[in-house]
Amino acid sequence: MFNFKSLHTTKTLAVLLVLMLFLNAPQYVLAQDSTVGTATDTIALPVQDGKIMFQQIVTLPDSSVNKDRIFLALKEWATATYQGNNFDIDDKEGGKLILRVSYQSERKKNTALLINYTLSFTVKNGKYRIQVYNLDGKEISYDAFSNKPNPYLPNGIPNDYEKMNDEYITNAKKPFYRRKYSIDILTRTNDVIKSVMASVQSGVAKNLGSGGKSNDNF
Repeated sequence: MFNFKSLHTTKTLAVLLVLMLFLNAPQYVLAQDSTVGTATDTIALPVQDGKIMFQQIVTLPDSSVNKDRIFLALKEWATATYQGNNFDIDDKEGGKLILRVSYQSERKKNTALLINYTLSFTVKNGKYRIQVYNLDGKEISYDAFSNKPNPYLPNGIPNDYEKMNDEYITNAKKPFYRRKYSIDILTRTNDVIKSVMASVQSGVAKNLGSGGKSNDNF
């Protein structure tokens, strides 16, 4: 006679065995080269004083351009780009402009990144500095058929950028699929922030009628 109880027990044991193998799977790491964490690394986000910090200093061709003109050109760009956002600091005299903004990236395989960050501008005569920091956000998953956010993940998948970036730079041991996910998120975030900074430069050049070049002196 066929023993259903025995079959059930066998299936249960098989499931438990698979689960144990998964939980005890080795921690995989990906090989890294000497560019990790350097200026030529296209994955790791730049770090300053232990925290993620994008920074770019732009010097104008005409060093005599008054900082007030540059300030207004930056404010004009920010107001047009982030409509409805208020400035946390709007100090023309001190040459400081700071705002907190959100940006949703283009979709990639039915997912998009919602990135929140602080955007800061410091202005001097003939030059200005762009800084992006305090990143947080999430990955939004979309249903392939309805084109709407996935109902099973209504709040998206939160991204801890500081942790992901640190684990990548230090080559911390973690399951292969998690490391692959982190690399994808960091790469896409890098692309987004760099495009924002490029947009600032082109916008300011247009508003001032002159371009500029990047350097490390401010």
